[in-house]
Amino acid sequence: MNEFKVIIDMTYVLPKFKTFKLGEFHAAKVELKLTASDPDDACYNAFQSFCDIILEQDSSSKMKCKLKDTANDFIVRQLVLLK
Repeated sequence: MNEFKVIIDMTYVLPKFKTFKLGEFHAAKVELKLTASDPDDACYNAFQSFCDIILEQDSSSKMKCKLKDTANDFIVRQLVLLK
């Protein structure tokens, strides 16, 4: 397992989720440190973390579809291998 720093551009995502408490995803630029086996897993885990925060607040099927549609707006700007 490797440690990655994932930098995410939330510019297109934030307006769609204004009414939610987004925790660490509240800013236009978000930096996360994640442990993953490869870069694809790191990106997936970052998006999954965001989805988990939203689904804790609204787990309806409508919200799940909205999150699926939002996947393309969740932009990973940079991925850095730390270890």
